[in-house]
Amino acid sequence: MILQAKEQELLRSKLDRKIKPMLILESESLVDTGGWLGKRKIRIIVTSAELFLVALGKRPLLENVKLEDCTESRYTPSSGKIILAPATSLRNNELSIPPLEAIKLLKALGVTETRGTTILNEHKNDGANTLPFLPDSTGNGHEDF
Repeated sequence: MILQAKEQELLRSKLDRKIKPMLILESESLVDTGGWLGKRKIRIIVTSAELFLVALGKRPLLENVKLEDCTESRYTPSSGKIILAPATSLRNNELSIPPLEAIKLLKALGVTETRGTTILNEHKNDGANTLPFLPDSTGNGHEDF
């Protein structure tokens, strides 16, 4: 994807400088920008030092955060959202994007790939988690009513 002319103009007017994008993605997340045609998709722009969230319209969205503030970002496959963390200055820190684009974004943010590990809980069957006075499934239990 390339940076649109209106996006360049918006960034220049708000930042007083030109940016050089390394990665541009379009999320499925929508934001109200004051237009008649409904909400607009949020575009994600990553430079060497910052991340920008942009949506064009009458009331355009422009949020930015330094990449060092996104070191704990993660992708949640069950919801299809990337969570930009600990970026507390961003209003829109949860964005819906496809898994492959999420991987590209996490790499651009400098988030290293982690392998999930399962932590097994030690479980003791000491009777503390059973309900008293109920028959078991075999019908051999006692009933005290």
